[in-house]
Amino acid sequence: RYFSQYNSEQDNQNVEVLNLCIKDNYRDMGIGKALLKSFLDWRKENEVILYCLEDNDNANRLYKNLGFEALSKVTAYTPTKASKIKAIQYSLKRDF
Repeated sequence: RYFSQYNSEQDNQNVEVLNLCIKDNYRDMGIGKALLKSFLDWRKENEVILYCLEDNDNANRLYKNLGFEALSKVTAYTPTKASKIKAIQYSLKRDF
């Protein structure tokens, strides 16, 4: 599976992308962009939400170039609570 998704039972007009990972030796080849564009063409929700690590410059640039807007910065902890993860929440709103 390339994407994980969650739809609220109360609102099926939104989808959340939980993970989009590209193996190191396949980065900078346009694969992430192609996968995300394919996903956006396939899913027709009015809003797509995703999170990106704050220091992942390439991914942050990709999301902005595809029209995502930064909503907020969030801090989470790893499952072991050994370290903090700083991320940016993005939203892409669409009208169909």
